[in-house]
Amino acid sequence: MGKYKAPGPDGFQPVFYQDCWDIVGDSVSRFVLDFFASGKLPEGTNDAIVVLIAKVLKPERITQFRPISLCNVLFKTITKTLVMRLKRVISKLIRPAQASFISGRLAADNIVIMQEAVHSMRRKKGRKGWMLLKLDLEKAYDRIRWEFLEDTLRAVRLPEKWIVWIMQCVTEPSMSLLWNEHSIARKDWKPISLSQGGPKLSHICFADDLILFAEASVAQIRVIRRVLERFCVASGQKVSLEKSKIFFSENVSRDLGKLISDESGISSTRELGKYLGMPVLQRRINKDTFGDILEKLTTRLAGWKGRFLSLAGRVTLTKAVLSSIPVHTMSTIALPKSTLDGLDKVSRSFLWGSSVTQRKQHLISWKRVCKPRSEGGLGIRKAQDMNKALLSKVGWRLIQDYHSLWARIMRCNYRVQDVRDGAWTKVRSVCSSTWRSVALGMREVVIPGLSWVIGDGREILFWMDKWLTNIPLAELLVQEPPAGWKGMRARDLRRNGIGWDMATIAPYISSYNRLQLQSFVLDDITGARDRISWGESQDGRFKVSTTYSFLTRDEAPRQDMKRFFDRVWSVTAPERVRLFLWLVAQQAIMTNQERHRRHLSTTTICQVCKGAKESIIHVLRDCPAMEGIWLRLISDLANEVSAAHLKLSGNTKEIVQVERQVSWRKPNEGWVKLNTDGASHGNPGEATAGGALRDEEVRLCYGFLSRDWLVRVSHVYREANRLADGLANYVF
Repeated sequence: MGKYKAPGPDGFQPVFYQDCWDIVGDSVSRFVLDFFASGKLPEGTNDAIVVLIAKVLKPERITQFRPISLCNVLFKTITKTLVMRLKRVISKLIRPAQASFISGRLAADNIVIMQEAVHSMRRKKGRKGWMLLKLDLEKAYDRIRWEFLEDTLRAVRLPEKWIVWIMQCVTEPSMSLLWNEHSIARKDWKPISLSQGGPKLSHICFADDLILFAEASVAQIRVIRRVLERFCVASGQKVSLEKSKIFFSENVSRDLGKLISDESGISSTRELGKYLGMPVLQRRINKDTFGDILEKLTTRLAGWKGRFLSLAGRVTLTKAVLSSIPVHTMSTIALPKSTLDGLDKVSRSFLWGSSVTQRKQHLISWKRVCKPRSEGGLGIRKAQDMNKALLSKVGWRLIQDYHSLWARIMRCNYRVQDVRDGAWTKVRSVCSSTWRSVALGMREVVIPGLSWVIGDGREILFWMDKWLTNIPLAELLVQEPPAGWKGMRARDLRRNGIGWDMATIAPYISSYNRLQLQSFVLDDITGARDRISWGESQDGRFKVSTTYSFLTRDEAPRQDMKRFFDRVWSVTAPERVRLFLWLVAQQAIMTNQERHRRHLSTTTICQVCKGAKESIIHVLRDCPAMEGIWLRLISDLANEVSAAHLKLSGNTKEIVQVERQVSWRKPNEGWVKLNTDGASHGNPGEATAGGALRDEEVRLCYGFLSRDWLVRVSHVYREANRLADGLANYVF
């Protein structure tokens, strides 16, 4: 549980139990074990506070609120324990048509099915038509009968003690019910199939969102009505006919549609609106299709009044809003480029403090801002790349999944084949918008980024697949291979019982690759099969974060600044201070020199000293107004620096710190004195040097820092001027 989740009626958050576990741990453990032994909860344990969350911007009726229950942590500990145990078997008890509350099943699965079904219905031809019923259950969770839930638990043959535990705890029953299986088994209900040989589709369910599919006929609507009536009597539920809708395929006549609508008492529609928060696509996508996402993002960011926030606050909010509002929609459909550009524009403007009436200067390009922090950016994600990374997750799940309902529908509709051959990802005019989006992620991300983990060697193509290194061995050959080599499996090049057939392999690969190969062993014991893995993550698991990095990786050779920027972000200081250091490192402070470059000022001269160009180094170091500040800072650090040098170079275990005055003789009149020193990070390590020129009045005439970040030297300690030593160490 998250530390600071909202507390229940007892007022205790999870952080109390986590931080005080050494005190309360024994009593909490006894409480939980007593429940599982007795099957009884003490009075008040499962009490909850109901909080109403508005569904719309300006709610006017109680139905426009969503109730959220806040439970006690002790109660959630018990329920989470039950859930963790049930997760292992629940997918075997509940059919694929129900997607909610089941591990491995996502709302995106049902969205994909819905979009594919509507797309097929729009293109349906022939004598038999289809119909789709979008049902609304009145207060689904309020009407459920506990007896119905208990009967359902017994029907799936849960042990009696489990039924007692669940009935003691139940607060939010799920509509995970196979209530129409009986009619389908008798073939009274005639489901639809979106492709020849594809799975039969009769219903999909996500919590209380029910979608029914059947052939369009009066006889079928009567069957559906009987099923619904029996379900409502058994469960206590009630279907709201006024809020429910029927959608017909293109080949259903108006007369037949009217007869079905009159028989069911449910009105027909040509616009299904949204399903699980996603617009049901019934026509070509344009910039208006997802205009509400852009509007919602604009409203959310504008409500924070960015001009009253620091840059650190705006960065945090930009990341939070971008990672929440558009992600659900981006997960199953490729948004139009105009919408994606609009999302970036709104985020970019808010980040730099712009508003509708006032445009602020954007100090750093959006491309650089969207780089990872270790590469000099802020880690904000570009909408287009994020959209593609999320779509790739659907494609990855598709090539891994052979059994779920949505995957079987997509595989049959579009003939998903070998992942090595991307020909099946090419889209045709008859393809749905959902498949076009998924195929885009497959072509550009999934197929180029996948690799193989070797098992028995029966699937992996020895020369053509990425399994030994991150590129195929075919691209590392040292001489022309023999004929027919492309189709060789890994197992074909193994000598029974004694490893690889090195006599055949060795002439074509380097000595380094031969050593790598000898560290791989085929599995002849457990029978593990070769499997695909995501080559961009170390554990082989597909992650959106590593996919985004894969998409935004800069392949051009450049100086590695990771260690430098890691130091900037690891400074022990408030976030706004670290962001200031980041702006300094990016040379993006709005000095007069920078304003002049942007044609915002007519002068580059510092308005404090009136004697030099106002650059960043002048503002922070060279300006006479800064001299006293730096001298004080270096003076305060002198004793610590001296003690650190003694500790590193001395042989004694303890160093006694003694304060002493370090003298410096000023130069003769008309002369200047140059003091230099160096510093390295480690011994040896990356090094830099600094120096200072001062006159007889002890005024700083000039200072410099080495810019060669990649020099490596052995650090030789020596006494030096404190100012020069401080300047040299400043870069670290």
